[in-house]
Amino acid sequence: MSFVSVNFQQTKQLSVYDRAVAFGDGLFTTGCIEQGRLLIQSEHLTRLQDGCARLRITGVDWPSVVCEINKASAAQQNGVLKVIISAGVSQRGYARSAIIKPTIIVQTSDYPAHYQQWREQGITVGIADTRLGINPLLAGIKHLNRLEQVLIRDELEHSQDDDLLVADIQGNIIETSSANVFWQLAGQWQTPSLDKAGVNGLIRQKLLAKIDANEVQTCIDTLADVEAMFICNTVLGLAPVTRFNGHIIKHSTSALSLYQQLNQWIKE
Repeated sequence: MSFVSVNFQQTKQLSVYDRAVAFGDGLFTTGCIEQGRLLIQSEHLTRLQDGCARLRITGVDWPSVVCEINKASAAQQNGVLKVIISAGVSQRGYARSAIIKPTIIVQTSDYPAHYQQWREQGITVGIADTRLGINPLLAGIKHLNRLEQVLIRDELEHSQDDDLLVADIQGNIIETSSANVFWQLAGQWQTPSLDKAGVNGLIRQKLLAKIDANEVQTCIDTLADVEAMFICNTVLGLAPVTRFNGHIIKHSTSALSLYQQLNQWIKE
């Protein structure tokens, strides 16, 4: 049974005047629960705190957020946890009220049944027609303005692939519909630079500290001779891409071994 709370009360009711509803004024993080605890919890809290600072959301009761995360994780045991922080309730108009209390939403759900198969057997990735806008002010933050991802997901629903690689309006590779992406060219691991668009995922951050990978600004055409590719996020972990844009990717034994090792390491 899923857990849902709003401002530390178990309820599904949210004010229609909440700024999350009116403007998407807030941010969120999504993580994996195993054996009653949220994996890499400290990293999730840092993401929320950094995002709140960048969006100028103040007044969050962080000790209570931690308690609520622990309570929800214990109730779910295994699955997915999501924490949403909005700027709170205010009157009509873009301006925030002088005194405003953030809204904290914590919810859990079952673990996606197909993710284990993706990790073990790999996925197919196509190319999205939908492009991401450029906004350095919001780049990297997992904010609540997700209309681009909604449109990409709708495009994916009409695709034969498991996921879609997405570029920005200048043609630079950014991410997939809901994950970060790494690839190998001429023996060198690379991942897109996210200084103008995209979400700087927690697993991406951990991997950049673990493996020798360059952050690059490049277009999709450069991946014609890709040697290996995988996608990653906090719920999925790592999943190898076995076919990209219709072309088969034959991962080396060393690459497959690396994925297995990293899937264990990123839980720590």
